[in-house]
Amino acid sequence: MERRILIDVWTMSPLIAIGACIAIYSSARRSGRPLDRVFVDLLTYAYLVGVASVTLLPLIIEPGFVEAMRRDAPLEHAFNVIPLRGLSLEGEGWRQIIANIVLGVPFGIALRFQLVRPVLRSIVVGLLFGLAIEGLQLAEDIAYASAIRTIDINDV
Repeated sequence: MERRILIDVWTMSPLIAIGACIAIYSSARRSGRPLDRVFVDLLTYAYLVGVASVTLLPLIIEPGFVEAMRRDAPLEHAFNVIPLRGLSLEGEGWRQIIANIVLGVPFGIALRFQLVRPVLRSIVVGLLFGLAIEGLQLAEDIAYASAIRTIDINDV
């Protein structure tokens, strides 16, 4: 009998949320930070867990699944390095544009609340955040040796 191990947002987020709450609460008590700052921290961590769940999870550790993905979705099909290729203002293109905005804009807002940096630095850190997500998706694809995720320059 083959066992399937599935690591997804439903299994990981409660553990991450509990850990984040404990860490933030203890940090707030030690530093005497106001409650509104602690609340902003909680929202930021919840957002980051949500982004990770959408962009990196589920991780499926099942030999049959991995072999099927290697056969059906070769690694070379995972890449789009040409800007604006595949984007359109019709159908699926709108969904991708809106999804990228929904994933990216809250990070910029949280960054300004958390680190209060100049706007140019915030933009650079936001771009690095997008590159980090795409890099982690690439690492996942390389680990599976197949196109589990797509690496798309339009997502940065």
